[in-house]
Amino acid sequence: MGLLGITTALYWPGLGGPLLFDDYSSIKPLLEMGSLPADWKAYVMSSTGPLGRPVSMLTFLANLHWSGDNLWAWKVTNLMLHLGTGCLLFVVAKMLFSTCLPTRHAQASNLAMLATALWLLHPLHPSTVLYTVQRMTELSALFTAAGILCYLHARTHPDTRFARVLLWSPYLVFLPLAALSKEIGLLLPVFLAILEVTVLRGIGPIALRKQALGLHLIFLAVPVALGLGYFATHFDTAIWEPHLRRGFTLWERLLTESRVLVQYLAQILIPSRQRLGFFHDDMVLSTSLLSPPTTALSILVLSGLVCAAWMLRQRAPLVACGVLWFFAGHAMEASIVPLELMFEHRNYLPSFGIIIAAVGVLGTSRLRLPGRIGSIAAFATLGLYVLVTHSIVNDWRDEPRLYAAFYQAHPRSPTAASQFAELLTAQKRYDEARAVLAPLPGTGAEIHRWFLECRQRGVLADAMLNHDVFAREKTVTTYAVTGLIELAKLGLDDLCHFSVPKFVALLNDAIARPIVISSNRQKLIIYLAHFAWKTGDHATAFARLQEAQKNTPEDPMPLFLTSEWKLARHDTVGALLAVEAAEAIAQRSGLDYSKAIASVRALIANRQTQALP
Repeated sequence: MGLLGITTALYWPGLGGPLLFDDYSSIKPLLEMGSLPADWKAYVMSSTGPLGRPVSMLTFLANLHWSGDNLWAWKVTNLMLHLGTGCLLFVVAKMLFSTCLPTRHAQASNLAMLATALWLLHPLHPSTVLYTVQRMTELSALFTAAGILCYLHARTHPDTRFARVLLWSPYLVFLPLAALSKEIGLLLPVFLAILEVTVLRGIGPIALRKQALGLHLIFLAVPVALGLGYFATHFDTAIWEPHLRRGFTLWERLLTESRVLVQYLAQILIPSRQRLGFFHDDMVLSTSLLSPPTTALSILVLSGLVCAAWMLRQRAPLVACGVLWFFAGHAMEASIVPLELMFEHRNYLPSFGIIIAAVGVLGTSRLRLPGRIGSIAAFATLGLYVLVTHSIVNDWRDEPRLYAAFYQAHPRSPTAASQFAELLTAQKRYDEARAVLAPLPGTGAEIHRWFLECRQRGVLADAMLNHDVFAREKTVTTYAVTGLIELAKLGLDDLCHFSVPKFVALLNDAIARPIVISSNRQKLIIYLAHFAWKTGDHATAFARLQEAQKNTPEDPMPLFLTSEWKLARHDTVGALLAVEAAEAIAQRSGLDYSKAIASVRALIANRQTQALP
């Protein structure tokens, strides 16, 4: 209980912090409702993952019901999940140490407590616990830990009916819960397989071992084979093209991830403010084994660790389990899945493996320190973790402090720099914002500088609208799209004056190129429609809206805009047809557009009433 209290006190100052990054798309729409809507079922499925993550969304809806828009309470829920996962991992660690140290149960409990304390207090985890939307990661880890615990209990006890039920529970209960919280929960069978080849090797009744082997074939080998078959037959659309849209090839991603994993290891073993940080998009891309040279070295290090763990699985099963646990936790997000290259929250559960391995080495090998020296070393390490974590949590108290810290940690990160520059711009500190953006290369930073000019002076010279800006990068990044949208808003609201034909040409150039997030193409097309409408070219405006609808047919928003513009041209029939088409799409998608539909229908009804003699 004391450890849970220390963890709570440590995180408490950061619970009043702001929304951040993906929070705005996943959490803010719910917070703006203020209370649970009558049609809450429409919000159970999220668009942030292929499985919809309904378990996570249900917990957000529960927060909305019980605490409304009180973000502090939402973050408290995250902290409670962190503590709960820590309790489960303590029992897991105790069972692992007890299995490998059958004659030293007291020592096993102490080692398990040390490992749990290191994990709960680790400086890597504030960016998971205090980042509201990453409750998805926490829930996935919670259910994965519960599945591992049940499996360990079943495999280390006599063959009874209860043990058989526990053996099946990770697959039938906790695997669905973990995966429907976040897709990384699908890795639960991988963790269980690692337990089998390390700490559970040769342990337990033969009948249970055979049953476990059958479960691994059903829930691990078969899905892996099916997945490989799918990716082999859909390589271009599922793997190759999504990577290109992110600005790198699959090969470049895999090379870079070798360096990312080594950085993760360093952050876990020796956390420091200089290495840590929320945004890591300043990571230099590996284009070959020797560019940069650390790529080949990182591959050698990782290969050596995997080989050593495999060879030590009999002599030092605990160490082997911990090392392989780390790699299992990154098997999805550090492999062929086309995601961004690096985030701290991806280490939430994998970090526990490295901690187990490190504590296992110190606690079970001949290098074990004498009691007093070992205790001093353990408390010193925990003290260091507390100090660094306290410093990071303090940064999460408010938005200005947080974005300043992100920028100081990674000044060449486009996202960290742009967020900090945006904060400075809101405070009208334009020169400081320019200084932050000045070192950044890339299209996004250049467009951001145009935006600063617009905000400060209200005019953007024709010479600044460089028509070659998109030719410098392989893809149109989200940073660049965001800049174009913000510029478009200023132009449409007459808050900044610039050459509309040149800006429209820029938008056309952007949508003709690969875009990192495909839905961003639709947004840019809609803004092209807005400029056409503003300049009186109504035929082009409607054509652009049709193009936007074809680009993202599951999104009815272009049809709502079509309806409004049809009404503006006194075409109530066309407006009614558009809103009916939008309503049909909304019904198929299962998303709630009732307010938008009701608003447009009210406008149509009002126009029809005015038209009556």
